[in-house]
Amino acid sequence: MRIGIIGTGRMGLAIAELGVRAGYEVAISGRRAPSELRDIAASIGTATIASHPADAAAFGHIVVIAIPWCHREALAAYADVLRERVIVDTMNPFLEDRSLDAIHATHSSYVLARALGASRVVKAFNTIWYKELREHSTLHLPLERRRAIFLAADCERSKGTVARLVCDMGYAPVDSGGLLSGGGRQAPGGEFFGLHVDGARATRASGATLWRPAAV
Repeated sequence: MRIGIIGTGRMGLAIAELGVRAGYEVAISGRRAPSELRDIAASIGTATIASHPADAAAFGHIVVIAIPWCHREALAAYADVLRERVIVDTMNPFLEDRSLDAIHATHSSYVLARALGASRVVKAFNTIWYKELREHSTLHLPLERRRAIFLAADCERSKGTVARLVCDMGYAPVDSGGLLSGGGRQAPGGEFFGLHVDGARATRASGATLWRPAAV
């Protein structure tokens, strides 16, 4: 399984590191040229390549969007490729001045899906700080005792693909609902935003469902 990552900020690189550790091939890309990202890719591992965003989108079975919300319009250039991929939206709807985009505050992933004409968008990794994502992986624990990562999507198959990735990274995938309803629960100000709980507590407290991919 391959992951293409668009965005080489802290969250994008944290996901790249965990993906390589979990045995995935990863292409990283961003606003910098691939030649400027080669040393970063090499530091993550031999399964990582530096790429252009269009090539990273074509490379990945899963494509992670880890850019600032205010730069999302750049994704239109890769829309034709992205429509064929499982898209993981890590973005939170903050504007350039770090204020919340009030118009799209609770449904930013739905807005992204509509803009790209994509039906396989999964909201994930937006409720956890990048440093915690790097440090709280616990592959040795059962799902109920791992840190919860919340997932919202309308496509169940795509949600399952991302749930498998979350498990492989050492976290507990928790289904928060559809892209509108679950995405709102994960949005800034929502009940799941910044919530630090394990899989068991996440399901008891909220009625969300612990996703169990086969053979976990």
